[in-house]
Amino acid sequence: MSTGSSSHLVLALWVTVAGGLGALARTFVNDAIAHRVRSDFPWGILSVNLTGSLLLGLLTGLAWYHGLSADALTVGGVGLCGGLTTWSTAIWESFQLARLRLFTQATLYTLLGLAVAVGAAAAGIGLAALV
Repeated sequence: MSTGSSSHLVLALWVTVAGGLGALARTFVNDAIAHRVRSDFPWGILSVNLTGSLLLGLLTGLAWYHGLSADALTVGGVGLCGGLTTWSTAIWESFQLARLRLFTQATLYTLLGLAVAVGAAAAGIGLAALV
């Protein structure tokens, strides 16, 4: 096995570990919020998606402006943030709201959730530029 292949394997393993940690964090945060906020609205998934988007923006900004390595960005962005955030669960939550006939909440959750997540990512990039 060449050195390049070995480094790709190590990177893939780190991404896997970070993704698992992100998924665990998503589960814990979502459950903690769900136990404290009794609502049909999916506050927990919205919270992890916004937090992950902000973190991904911050990592991206650190790479753009401060030389964070591509490998670190991959582990943090693809692994940790990819495991933490979940668009598929957000869509599932939208369908659940619609199934409960909460159509306004479903629409707002879907459209505003995406817009606010993009805004959070932009804010993260902006914060990194200020550092």
